[in-house]
Amino acid sequence: MSPIDRDRFGLGAGRKRPPYQPMDIHCPNCGAGLTVRDEQTEMIVCDHCGSKLDISENEKKVLGKGADRKFDFPLQIGDGFRYKGSRYEVIARMAFIEDDDYSEMSRQYLLFHPRRGTLWLDEYQGSWSLSYDSFVMPADYPFAKSRGDLLKTYDGKEWVCEGVGMYELVYVDGALPWIAKIGDRINYAEFSAKNGSGEQYEAQLVGTEVEYGTGSALRPDEIRAALGKKEIPLPAVEKIDAAGMRNWFWSVIAMAVVALVFNGILALMCMNRGTLALEESFPKSRLTAESMTKPFQVASDGDIIKVTAQSPGLDNAWMAVDLAVVEGDDKVLHVFDNDIEYYHGVEGGESWSEGSKSGSSYIKIPKAGNYRLLVKAVSAYGEALNADKPQHDLNIRVTDGALMPHFFIVMAIVSALILGLGGFAYRGWKNEEDDDEDD
Repeated sequence: MSPIDRDRFGLGAGRKRPPYQPMDIHCPNCGAGLTVRDEQTEMIVCDHCGSKLDISENEKKVLGKGADRKFDFPLQIGDGFRYKGSRYEVIARMAFIEDDDYSEMSRQYLLFHPRRGTLWLDEYQGSWSLSYDSFVMPADYPFAKSRGDLLKTYDGKEWVCEGVGMYELVYVDGALPWIAKIGDRINYAEFSAKNGSGEQYEAQLVGTEVEYGTGSALRPDEIRAALGKKEIPLPAVEKIDAAGMRNWFWSVIAMAVVALVFNGILALMCMNRGTLALEESFPKSRLTAESMTKPFQVASDGDIIKVTAQSPGLDNAWMAVDLAVVEGDDKVLHVFDNDIEYYHGVEGGESWSEGSKSGSSYIKIPKAGNYRLLVKAVSAYGEALNADKPQHDLNIRVTDGALMPHFFIVMAIVSALILGLGGFAYRGWKNEEDDDEDD
């Protein structure tokens, strides 16, 4: 083909689609002239009488009158919106309420550009967001999610649910690419990017048709610059950052888990630290009067010894053990006690147990040398309050060079409390939206 033919037919040149010429029609109800700017428009609301017109077919049909109640809109039909260097025009406005609450009305504007298509501008209590249709499908059913839940889409992104619910259309004017009626109900599910980028993903269920969109929130300065209006009010309430809240909760929970594991391991290391210096068994006959253990050696000045008293035969019973550290033959350095108890049973078909058959004490010894323990004990079964003789045998173990795990045990308990409170608070935050909807 010659160059002239190529220029004539424009093969491979990617010619632009001829621009749509706005169509002028007349309202069948009042006769007023109307202009259809978008060729995708199927419904237009008459500016003069408020009639909703179905223009999806050649013959124009009056669908009914508009809402009797008037609503305040910051933007008017025909207002401009600058986006990426192009001027879009507001061609339709809608107002939605949820749970019959007009005080928390959402407003939505359809923005039209003859070559770039349409955008959606949403406003809720002064917070604005811009979105456009998306063909990216979710991997899960979005309307089954609740606040804080994760949703994955097939483009590999993860989204955090901000909320789900149902809107009711209470006002519409301008021109729409579908037939909308006052009272129409729309299920919605809104999500924000898990990575905190501010990107948004939404799903709307109208009848049996699901539509998806992506977009982002607009700062007050951005919306004012795009609209060319300085009187746009600031947000009345701060919008909940679901992704940020979820990430914060999970960070606290993760740190609590790490702290719990870390302190638990250190506590176990402390409890297992040291050298066995003495292990001796005392039958109950030796515990009636004060008995001395064999000598044991403390290797260094200031060592901590761990004294463990254990009664393997203790069963639904308690034992009170009195002990004293003795230097030489009769010099008592430290007197202490070590009470142990162990109970168990079955209640409601479930087994339970409490207490332990052993208990430990930590004693600091000022000087290295040989020492002994003075031991005496009494025990009783059941819930007896007093005992005057031992009814169980006792084993004594002494570990030299031990480390006290109390600090790490306390920190592990604190970490467990933070973990529990964090989980409880996270569950409450997730269920807060459902409670509000029930109210």
